[in-house]
Amino acid sequence: MDYKLGVVGLGHWFSWLTAGLGVEGGLELVKAVGTKPFDDKKELLSSFGIERENYYISDENGKIPQQFFDGIDMVHISDPNKFHADQIIDSLRNGKHVVTEKTIAVDESQFNEIKSFIEKNGYQEKIYLHLHYLHKQPTIELANTLPGLVRQNGKIKLIEASFFEPVNGEDVKRTWILDMQNGGIFMDWVHPYEVIAYATKCSFGRIVALKNLVTNSNYSTKDPTGVEATVELNGDSFEQGATATVRVAKGVPDSYVSKSLRIKFDSGRQMLMCFPGHEKEFNTSERGKIIMTNADGQIIGAKLLTGPNSSEIFVREIIDFRNGKHDGLKLGDIERIFKPQWEYQRLIKSTPLIDDDQVVRKFLEDGTSGMPCAKN
Repeated sequence: MDYKLGVVGLGHWFSWLTAGLGVEGGLELVKAVGTKPFDDKKELLSSFGIERENYYISDENGKIPQQFFDGIDMVHISDPNKFHADQIIDSLRNGKHVVTEKTIAVDESQFNEIKSFIEKNGYQEKIYLHLHYLHKQPTIELANTLPGLVRQNGKIKLIEASFFEPVNGEDVKRTWILDMQNGGIFMDWVHPYEVIAYATKCSFGRIVALKNLVTNSNYSTKDPTGVEATVELNGDSFEQGATATVRVAKGVPDSYVSKSLRIKFDSGRQMLMCFPGHEKEFNTSERGKIIMTNADGQIIGAKLLTGPNSSEIFVREIIDFRNGKHDGLKLGDIERIFKPQWEYQRLIKSTPLIDDDQVVRKFLEDGTSGMPCAKN
């Protein structure tokens, strides 16, 4: 049986979702909601069999037209983050299973409100948050191998993550994501935190150091385009006092592009995770790699990862979700992953925005130094 899927939002998330639909089957895309006239998206929509009568336009507040809900089983939400909470509630009240990208709320207060709504009405098994780095092969590999690595190499002392994106014409048009009403860059790049929380089963403590930076003034000069945060880590796999330093940035020079995560164990050995960009992942067989080094930094092992891409895994999982098998994140998991996000939103009010070229350059160099998978 193919479930009828309606999508809200036709940006890059839509194209990544459709990358898995044609491979996996089980979902039929039948309706869509966008912000522009049908003719602006006609070629794309028609390629999935969506014609003018099944296309709807939301209002300036993201309100979904009521007719959209007729005849569908599931709603996929990828509109701007500030609309997600109301769109989720509307979809649940219309009896639909809901899949939403990136976040269900833009701040802690809104998260607590929607969490209360979901729990009060028994909707826990009808809401699925898609954090797509959970489906990438390096994350899956880390989750599967970490217990053995800790036994062999001792507990984790430090994690460093650098997720630096190149200049992207699409991002220049999407600077709304940097505005705090949509969660800002910290929420846009929640992915290192989701990988760390999911794969290591840690809980996050306080943010003990924070920098907000302007890494590309063409994107914004009033909102951060780069963030460096050091957060405490707690859990069975961690030494006392362990921390994660996470650096994220948009619009960086090509020489600094990186999607890498490094784990340092008590033995001195390190594990480096290299994540491929979406274009490589969806259009080639590249799925990332894992590199092990000794205490002197010499490579002692490497593994090229294989398997389905993250979109294919995602589609399989949401079909299971619609069938009543919810293996995705629960509300408690979401709360744990987003804890640093909520603290960041409190701290940003008293944290200066740094635009000094030397400080920004050091931030980028610190994030890529010793990372053999930089520029991936």
